[in-house]
Amino acid sequence: MTRRDLIDLGIPPGEVLGLASFLVRNARERGLEPEEIRTRLQSLLKSPEDHPEDACFGSLAKAVRAGGHPG
Repeated sequence: MTRRDLIDLGIPPGEVLGLASFLVRNARERGLEPEEIRTRLQSLLKSPEDHPEDACFGSLAKAVRAGGHPG
């Protein structure tokens, strides 16, 4: 999944995009398939408050809820 793919999904450019890119690479290394990653990211973007404990993307959910500022 490219940075352009992430932007097209709705990931905001900037620091949060870098975080998302890093987390997607980690998810792929853990064995998640691209379609599962896409589905999880779509769900996360729709309702980030429901995903803070997600093993792969919890930090991204928190960054999205914070207005696109990781940490």
